[in-house]
Amino acid sequence: MTDQRNRENTVDRDFQKVVESIRQSEHQCKLQDQQLRLRNGVWAYCLLSVLCGIAATLLFTVGAGATISLGMAGIVLFALYQAGSTHYRAIELAKYQDRHFFLACVREAQNILELNAAGFFEYETENYGPAWIATTKALTARFKTALDVEPQWEDW
Repeated sequence: MTDQRNRENTVDRDFQKVVESIRQSEHQCKLQDQQLRLRNGVWAYCLLSVLCGIAATLLFTVGAGATISLGMAGIVLFALYQAGSTHYRAIELAKYQDRHFFLACVREAQNILELNAAGFFEYETENYGPAWIATTKALTARFKTALDVEPQWEDW
């Protein structure tokens, strides 16, 4: 029984190629393009705010009028607000893309080693504390060897 499990674990179905095909899928590429457009929009709004800020300062110093300078300052504030909201949307889209990619990789995995390659056991953070990390590492080690040995049900 363990020989069959070892063969299943060592079967290389080229999981990295599966992961790469998911990464290069049409949906993932579309999400990456949307992210790129949003990031470029953030830069454009920031550039607009800098240019309008310089123009407002120059207009105020040459005495062109306070209303024109305040109008330009309003454009600066609007551009900064739009840059912030666009940046927030880009971050949310990146989180969605990452979550979608991860779940697609987990769906394609067929054994523990492929789940590990997909990153299923890799999420660790200091926010949960050292006890949680130690428990996670111990469970990860048990899951990695689960298919290599006969289960000892009384240990679970």
